[in-house]
Amino acid sequence: NIAKFKEKYGIELEITRLISGALGQRLTTEFDSGNPVADLVFDTDKLLQESLAAKGMFAELGNIPGLDAYPASTKNAYSIVVSHIPYSLVWNKNLIKDPPKGWQDLSDPKWKGKLMFIDPKVGGSPAQWHILMRETYGDEFIRALGQNGTMAPSVVPGLQQIAAGAKGVYAPAIHQVVVGLLSKDAPIE
Repeated sequence: NIAKFKEKYGIELEITRLISGALGQRLTTEFDSGNPVADLVFDTDKLLQESLAAKGMFAELGNIPGLDAYPASTKNAYSIVVSHIPYSLVWNKNLIKDPPKGWQDLSDPKWKGKLMFIDPKVGGSPAQWHILMRETYGDEFIRALGQNGTMAPSVVPGLQQIAAGAKGVYAPAIHQVVVGLLSKDAPIE
């Protein structure tokens, strides 16, 4: 909560939320103009982080209180892994009475027109999920996904569409967004 942070530390915050591709473009433009604005970046796209660090866009972590408490495997000179984001299948429970039991089920033609996926073009993390699915289940599986589903520009509007009943199933759902929708009694599981 921004108000509680300001109350505790006396620091004003401005939060900007962007998908990884747009975030990378914005940070690069600001950096190239000599006017970087962000003091801290949270992002799930490891490839984006590595790319921006390689361009010299991130300062070294330095002496951050509590940094030593993080295992060496979770940090490098420029970033810290502070959480893991599990992927899951999410469906609208008003529309889907017999939900898919796993990723493989999504290739079944019975899901045609009922699926929504994150667009792999929006960033490294979405692309990595599609690559993982291809490496695990093969090219035919990926082709079936393309025939059965449509793409969402980001997980937030995608899951909102599932909650609203525009589509039945979303993959891969991100835990933080799912929890937020559940807290608002969205009809999803």
